Amino acid sequence: MEELRSTEILDREIQDDARRKADKILKASDAECAQLASETAARIEAVTQEKEAEYANLLQTYVRDAEASIPLIKQRRLVSFTDTSVKSALDSWFNDIGENKRLEIYRKLLEKFKPVLVGHTVTASYIGYSEKQIKIFLESVFGSGIVTEFICLTLNSAEVLGFSDGVYLVSSDKLIVCRATREEIVNDLLSNKRQELAEALLGGSLPL
Repeated sequence: MEELRSTEILDREIQDDARRKADKILKASDAECAQLASETAARIEAVTQEKEAEYANLLQTYVRDAEASIPLIKQRRLVSFTDTSVKSALDSWFNDIGENKRLEIYRKLLEKFKPVLVGHTVTASYIGYSEKQIKIFLESVFGSGIVTEFICLTLNSAEVLGFSDGVYLVSSDKLIVCRATREEIVNDLLSNKRQELAEALLGGSLPL
């Protein structure tokens, strides 16, 4: 009988010890979980703040770049609008002055090519004039015999060569090309006389 009570006491002691150890383990686990939760929350907060700062910087950079680009965009649009207006005014002016005056303008370009074309013959492609006009015109610039062929271009073929009015000369050996065209004149004027053209044709100032 005494032995049975001793066994029961031993069992209770073992159970009590097991419960104490379990409680200790549970408390330790609770503390560890609480620490992990705290550390996790801190990491989340740190990452959140870091990302918020990063996105705020990105937003500030975007706003700053956008604000800086607005004057540039306005300037480009103004220049584009003014150039288009000047080109349109030049086109109207070219049309209004008539064929003879246009040819006289082209003469100044072709006279610059005379030293280059010495000893060469050329093919003359043209648009906007009759063959008779072009023949007389080129002979007045270079003399007779230099042009061996005259080609009247269509609008499409002239566009391929990059012009809409004027004369396009190619030497017989294909090594020399001389252009006396509306586009050459307009580009030259826009490159060298943009401000003056804007003031004369539009009554305003062209941004440089």
